[in-house]
Amino acid sequence: MGIRAKEEALETKFLFYWSLMEDVYQYSQATAVPSIRKSTLEVAPFPLPPLNEQKRIAEKVERFLNKIEEAKWLIEEAKETFELRRAAILNIDATCNSK
Repeated sequence: MGIRAKEEALETKFLFYWSLMEDVYQYSQATAVPSIRKSTLEVAPFPLPPLNEQKRIAEKVERFLNKIEEAKWLIEEAKETFELRRAAILNIDATCNSK
């Protein structure tokens, strides 16, 4: 399914993030292959703030998504560091107990 803005008063990224948050599949009439009729989507409620506000919202969502990705990376790095330290501690403990 493709959704495209026909008007210049709609920021494409705002529409994209709205579609992710709105769960547009709730409007689907099909079961095997999700599809949404144009007539159904045309009557779906859609918030339309001014263009500048749409851009601001889209930029803020992107900043939050970037922070989430950075946090995931830091968590993975911390896990790796923890495992290395744990292995080093266990190795030191095993060395001390064998003497």
